[in-house]
Amino acid sequence: MPRWRRGSATGSRGLEHDSFAVSHGATTRILRGLLAGLDWQAMSALDEPQGVVFRVRGQAVVRLDP
Repeated sequence: MPRWRRGSATGSRGLEHDSFAVSHGATTRILRGLLAGLDWQAMSALDEPQGVVFRVRGQAVVRLDP
Protein backbone atom coordinates (compact mmCIF):
# COMPACT_ATOMS: atom_id res chain seq x y z
CA MET A 1 0.00 0.00 0.00
CA PRO A 2 1.48 3.44 -0.89
CA ARG A 3 2.76 5.44 2.06
CA TRP A 4 1.02 8.63 0.93
CA ARG A 5 -2.51 7.22 0.93
CA ARG A 6 -4.54 8.64 3.79
CA GLY A 7 -6.20 6.06 5.98
CA SER A 8 -4.27 3.22 4.39
CA ALA A 9 -3.96 -0.22 5.95
CA THR A 10 -0.43 0.69 7.06
CA GLY A 11 -1.75 3.55 9.20
CA SER A 12 0.48 6.07 7.41
CA ARG A 13 -0.33 9.75 7.92
CA GLY A 14 1.06 10.70 4.51
CA LEU A 15 4.43 11.90 3.28
CA GLU A 16 6.46 13.35 6.11
CA HIS A 17 9.37 14.77 4.07
CA ASP A 18 9.87 16.50 0.73
CA SER A 19 9.72 13.85 -1.97
CA PHE A 20 10.46 13.61 -5.67
CA ALA A 21 8.80 11.23 -8.14
CA VAL A 22 9.41 10.73 -11.86
CA SER A 23 6.64 9.45 -14.08
CA HIS A 24 5.47 9.35 -17.69
CA GLY A 25 2.19 9.31 -19.61
CA ALA A 26 -0.90 7.87 -18.01
CA THR A 27 0.94 7.19 -14.75
CA THR A 28 1.47 10.94 -14.36
CA ARG A 29 -2.27 11.54 -14.77
CA ILE A 30 -3.08 8.87 -12.20
CA LEU A 31 -0.57 10.18 -9.66
CA ARG A 32 -1.74 13.78 -10.05
CA GLY A 33 -5.35 12.66 -9.88
CA LEU A 34 -4.84 10.61 -6.72
CA LEU A 35 -2.91 13.41 -5.05
CA ALA A 36 -5.61 15.92 -5.99
CA GLY A 37 -8.48 13.63 -4.91
CA LEU A 38 -9.96 13.32 -8.43
CA ASP A 39 -12.23 10.54 -9.64
CA TRP A 40 -11.18 8.37 -12.61
CA GLN A 41 -13.13 10.47 -15.13
CA ALA A 42 -11.34 13.66 -14.09
CA MET A 43 -7.97 11.84 -14.07
CA SER A 44 -8.63 10.59 -17.58
CA ALA A 45 -9.24 14.18 -18.76
CA LEU A 46 -5.88 15.47 -17.45
CA ASP A 47 -3.22 16.35 -20.01
CA GLU A 48 0.05 14.43 -20.43
CA PRO A 49 2.68 17.15 -20.93
CA GLN A 50 6.33 16.35 -21.63
CA GLY A 51 9.29 18.00 -19.88
CA VAL A 52 7.39 19.69 -17.04
CA VAL A 53 7.44 19.47 -13.26
CA PHE A 54 4.40 19.35 -11.00
CA ARG A 55 4.58 20.67 -7.44
CA VAL A 56 2.16 19.07 -4.99
CA ARG A 57 1.26 20.70 -1.68
CA GLY A 58 -1.64 19.08 0.11
CA GLN A 59 -4.20 18.50 -2.62
CA ALA A 60 -2.97 21.41 -4.79
CA VAL A 61 -1.11 20.27 -7.92
CA VAL A 62 0.65 23.09 -9.80
CA ARG A 63 2.34 22.71 -13.18
CA LEU A 64 5.79 24.35 -13.37
CA ASP A 65 6.77 24.80 -17.03
CA PRO A 66 10.46 25.07 -17.99
